[in-house]
Amino acid sequence: MSMEMIIGSILFFASIIVVVLLAHKHTGSVRGYLTGDNNVGGVVSAFTWSASAASAGLFLGAAGLAYQFGWAGLMYLLGVFGSMFISWVLVIPRLRRVAVKASILTTADYLALRFGKENLKPITGLWTLIFIIPMIIIQLMGAGYLIESTLGISYFWGMIILGLTIVISTQFSGYLGVAWLDTLQGTIMTIGTIVMVYISMKLVGGFSGLNAQLAVIDPKLIEFRGSMPLTLQIGLIISYLIAFWGQPHLTARVWGLKDSLAMRRAFPISMALGALWSFGAGLVGLTARVIHPGLAKSDMAMPSVISGLPSIYAALLFFTLIAAMMTTANSLLLAVSGTVGNDILPRFSKDVKEGTKLLVIKGAVLVIGIISFVLALKPPALILEINAFAFGGFALIFGIPLILGVLWKKANLSGALAVVGISPLVYIIWKLFLVKLTGIHEMVGALLVTILIILITTIIGKKPTPQMEEIFSLGQTPKV
Repeated sequence: MSMEMIIGSILFFASIIVVVLLAHKHTGSVRGYLTGDNNVGGVVSAFTWSASAASAGLFLGAAGLAYQFGWAGLMYLLGVFGSMFISWVLVIPRLRRVAVKASILTTADYLALRFGKENLKPITGLWTLIFIIPMIIIQLMGAGYLIESTLGISYFWGMIILGLTIVISTQFSGYLGVAWLDTLQGTIMTIGTIVMVYISMKLVGGFSGLNAQLAVIDPKLIEFRGSMPLTLQIGLIISYLIAFWGQPHLTARVWGLKDSLAMRRAFPISMALGALWSFGAGLVGLTARVIHPGLAKSDMAMPSVISGLPSIYAALLFFTLIAAMMTTANSLLLAVSGTVGNDILPRFSKDVKEGTKLLVIKGAVLVIGIISFVLALKPPALILEINAFAFGGFALIFGIPLILGVLWKKANLSGALAVVGISPLVYIIWKLFLVKLTGIHEMVGALLVTILIILITTIIGKKPTPQMEEIFSLGQTPKV
């Protein structure tokens, strides 16, 4: 292990300890633990939202797609930027207005209020519990492999190190600690991305040199359509276009916003961070295709670039990837634990006291962290497929009811129940049986069927009650 890596590790973990100690005093209530008492400013909110969205899958996945398909592999970013814009302009402001006037701690809280059905909370809570755990496992696995390949520490001990760090920091610091860590580690990700792009582009002679060398390898690498299957390209764009506002660990960031000024400040910062991280990772993947054209797996594009750098740069980029994994895992763990204590527990035990609920939430952090760690030691064969499904599934299960709830006054309980209950089943069936038969990506097919189901159930179902319409009205821009 190089001296740069040792110094970097000391600073990295020391900063985590400091943040946890500072944030711990704000974890004495459920609201403080899950939302930071709705007192988080714009810069921190932007970093925690963006860093929670940008897992290591973004850095490794974006680079891998670019490595395999060239510029065509980056077309999915149209969906990413579109989803971020829709989230901050159409969805988040309306959710925040409701959160200010109602006691909202989780996404399920909002759905139950908007559609007038408390039973939505355990249903959506169960989906959250089922699908967030695989997403946590993927972060732990990525950390284990990265630590093993970079530091020479075994996969087991690599996961022990990062797994304990994630669980302990989340359990003791709550939302504020996670948000502050996201800001710190998001800064590392930003610096690391800039350095990665600068060095990798310098190695290939800038944009002109990059495109010229890609064209020699394969002319389709510099085409926007390229050799990427059209169904995959469209499917990825649509998947990401509806993805971000439907992820429970991202909507949780809405409840922590201090005020409308914080929201307005967070919007441009978040867009800039997302553009830098995702586009930067893609550029590194393109340069890797020139520098290391014969990789067996495209996902190794970014590690291949890192491995050839001087130790100080390799250390910085190593911590960039570790930060990306940790910020996402922390947010996922906090979101699912909040769901257990706030959405599922009250359905089985009436009149749960504040102290008991907080104890259950903190206990869930520990238990779910241990379960995720154990499963990551020898992950099930389908874990990658489950993780991929979870990302798209959340977009359907939460994303569609959320955007309908804030934008469509006539959205009713029948439509919400149909989406929550049927859309994930349609998604699974389409993925397993209908993709090859129809040639249509599972997200596109499931979305079309879901829209049809919503229209039918809305027409034949009961009209929204006055209480449901009142919640809808709370989220709209006040008339001057």
